[in-house]
Formats: sequence, structure tokens, C-alpha cells
Amino acid sequence: MPLKKNKKIKENNTHGLITEASFLFKEKKLNLPELEAQILLSHVLKKDRSFILAHPEYIVPDKETKEFFSLVKKRLSGWSSAVILGHKEFYGLDFLVNKNVLVPRPETEILVDTILTRVKSNNKTLIIDIGTGSGAIITSLFKNLETRKDLGFYASDKSKAALKVAKYNAKHHKAKVNFLSGDLLKPYLPILKKLKPNNIIIAANLPYLNPKEMKETSIKKEPKSALLSGHNGLWHYKRLFSQLKKISLPKVFLICEINPEQASEIKKLATTSFPLAKTYFQNDYTKRIRFFILEV
Repeated sequence: MPLKKNKKIKENNTHGLITEASFLFKEKKLNLPELEAQILLSHVLKKDRSFILAHPEYIVPDKETKEFFSLVKKRLSGWSSAVILGHKEFYGLDFLVNKNVLVPRPETEILVDTILTRVKSNNKTLIIDIGTGSGAIITSLFKNLETRKDLGFYASDKSKAALKVAKYNAKHHKAKVNFLSGDLLKPYLPILKKLKPNNIIIAANLPYLNPKEMKETSIKKEPKSALLSGHNGLWHYKRLFSQLKKISLPKVFLICEINPEQASEIKKLATTSFPLAKTYFQNDYTKRIRFFILEV
């Protein structure tokens, strides 16, 4: 749907612009259309949302109005508000995001919470983030554990563009993370052989969509390599379990973010490689299965 052209731009106020953009977002069936409109206008005006809510009569100048509707058009074309604005909050921290990484989702904070409860005191542990993307997970973990001297923080990704974003975010938050480039566990093999940790904690937020699910319009602007995983959405996890089985490791705690519909299949894959391992699931905020946990 083309954007509405308002010839009386100078008469536009915050209420009118929010109403107009919200209508367009509703037509596109976006979640929380009014909130999205407020976020974009807040960015353009360089003011908090509270200002917009408190001043519905505020006249928005010509230049800012045009900029606002330019952002609205991008949002309608499929770009997320986070990528449009270039940042996203995760676990109380602000992260740079762009077209090369997935935008951190609120439910992934559960993964961070879970790992934090698993880190025991005075234990030589490596914390590994496979498929780090923006680096939000590993950076958040470091910021909550940075006083611990017995921990090592590592993260990897196959995408050089994603690693560039992750490194920027870690540096911005003064997080001492070792970044590696490579496929799944392969870049960690020399590290594990050299350091010989007592425990390994692995966060794996890997691609888990199948070709049919990739047709969803809400993700058409997301990086394909961070979403698609073979014909059934489990190609990456099948290979991860296979790699994990072939190397000699100490105690391992692995937490994976998955599609709820994959629960039974991913458990079968894991138990085939590790028949004696402890496996279980964890729900997200909507009480749906979202995480698979493997303890070896």
C-alpha cells in the first residue's frame, strides 16, 4: 500500500503521524503497530516516547516528517525497526545490529539466564557461543561474570560480516571475548586441546528453519544464512551433535534454541549420539518449548 501523501506537512503533529503510520502497519499486520510508530518517531525527533505520548499536539517539522515516513516505508518493506535504527536492547545492554545479523529476541534472554545458573564457583570453565551473530549472548554473559577469573569466553561465526558486528559490540561493552571464524565446533578444537577445561558450556542459537518456513514475510529481510538449516531445519544441529561426539570433552552443558515443532526430532538426534546423556526442554515466555538442553 503506498504511503499517504500529506500536502499540509507543517500541520502534522505527533498524534496525526502516529495514527497514520499505525494504520499502515495494521494493514501490513505488524505486531504492536502503534508502538512501532512511536519508536520510529522518537528516533527521528531524538526524543523519548514519553515526550510523544505527553505532547500529541507537537508539530513535527517538514524535514522530520519526511524522514519519519521514509523509515515507515522501510518498515513496511520488511526491515525490522531494530535494523532500521541500527540498535537493539538485549539483557539490559544496547547492541549494534544491521542486515548481516539476526536481531536479538527477548526470549533468547532465557538462554542467558539459564547459563548463568549453571556457572559454578571456582571451576575452570569455557563458555562458548556458536553462531554468535551480533555477539549479544556472549557479551551479556561476560558482563554478568566478568569478575570471575576462572572462566574463558569464546564465540564464533562463519559469517565475517557478523563477526565484525560481534567484535564491535564486545569492544563497546568492554567484554573480553575471544572471537573465532569457522564452522560449528571446528575452530574450538585447538583451544580445547590446549586449555583442557573442566567444564564447557555451549550456547548454540543456530539456524533452524526449513525452506517452507523461510517464505514467511516477516523474515524476508533477515540474513538467510542465519535462518535456513537444510530441508528439515535440523541440518546444523545434526552436524553439531556429530562433531561433539567425535571429540574428547569434559563435562558439557549445551543449550540450543529451537523451533517448538522440532522438539521430538532434535531429542532423537541428540540421544542417537549420546544415549546416556541427560536431555530436557525449557519453555519461553509464552510457555512454548524453545530450548533444548543436553548434559554430557
